[in-house]
Amino acid sequence: MLSGQLGPDAQGHLLAQDLGTNRDKTTSSIRGLILTSSSPVSDVHIIKLCISKETWIAKRRDPQSVIIMQSEPQMPFDEIKPSNQKHSLLQQERERGRERERERERGERERERGREGMRGGREREREREEREREGERERERERGRERGREREREGERGERGRGGEGGGGGEREGEGEGEREREREGGRRERERLFKQCKKVYLIP
Repeated sequence: MLSGQLGPDAQGHLLAQDLGTNRDKTTSSIRGLILTSSSPVSDVHIIKLCISKETWIAKRRDPQSVIIMQSEPQMPFDEIKPSNQKHSLLQQERERGRERERERERGERERERGREGMRGGREREREREEREREGERERERERGRERGREREREGERGERGRGGEGGGGGEREGEGEGEREREREGGRRERERLFKQCKKVYLIP
């Protein structure tokens, strides 16, 4: 009898025995068990038999060499697997991989939201600049209108000054209504009235 190990928890003994055709009674096979170096079976398949919960068969790659392993498991029978610890590590690694993938997706969504925010910020900045430019254009138009009104007022003052050069005191007497008439009709009626009064007023075309 040779000592060996079954997984990380179960200790057992190896007994050399040829089972012959009993191999057709197997229900499942688990690959990957490496026994201790003291065992002549260093590269085996573990095949679970329908004999009892404590009986396992370890078979080398040579189908003619069969070894029965009897052990007292430290965990439920269906959970004893040579790769149980490795399986757990693989599960943990897969879960970490899934978590990394979820984290990557979350990061991508955050970056996309950040890009959307940047695009929205740039759009809002462009709108603000456009409003400022439009306001400046409106102010410029208002300044132009004000300059136009100022030129009109200058023209009216010049017209009133030319209309009063010949009449002197008569123009001052006719201020008020006459000024409004000159604004409306160019001062023509007032000049005609002055001409009739003093005969010395020259009509200004």
